[in-house]
Amino acid sequence: MKGIVSRIGIGAAVAVLLAVLALPVSAQDKPAAVAPVVDVSFPMANSYVRRGQNWVNGVACDPNASASDMTAGISRIQVFLGDRDTGEGVPSWRPGGFMGQATVGGTTPEFSVNAAENSRMGLNAPESSVCKGMSAGFRILPSSFRKGTWTMNFYVQSKAGKETRVTIPGLRVDKP
Repeated sequence: MKGIVSRIGIGAAVAVLLAVLALPVSAQDKPAAVAPVVDVSFPMANSYVRRGQNWVNGVACDPNASASDMTAGISRIQVFLGDRDTGEGVPSWRPGGFMGQATVGGTTPEFSVNAAENSRMGLNAPESSVCKGMSAGFRILPSSFRKGTWTMNFYVQSKAGKETRVTIPGLRVDKP
């Protein structure tokens, strides 16, 4: 009787061990998708800008993106005047408030006013502790601004599908 009980116990222990070893690798925990991290360098809240086109720029990344990802894990960066989702504060002369969007570039030029004449993301990032990747910079040349005080919204979407909205309130167009 003692031999049967010990054999059943050993058999159960072996079965549990084999079940644990047989778990698929995909069952291991993956990092959860997190919202992108965004730091807008220009414009800042309550900034004055001239009428016409003005570059807007900053740094955006997915914290889970690899350092070698040339877009820092970002799939889209869009700029709107007013709220894209509710239509609040959208100017009448800009239906929907859409002002521009950054696209992925084929190369990674420096982050300066002389490089990347088109709206781009995946630019070399300026000194920043926000993102670990070297290509987290973006800049956008939005449509022309008209005189007034506006709320600018940046909508940044990661490749994982998460989105972050950054609001720049009190953007004043035309210096007094």
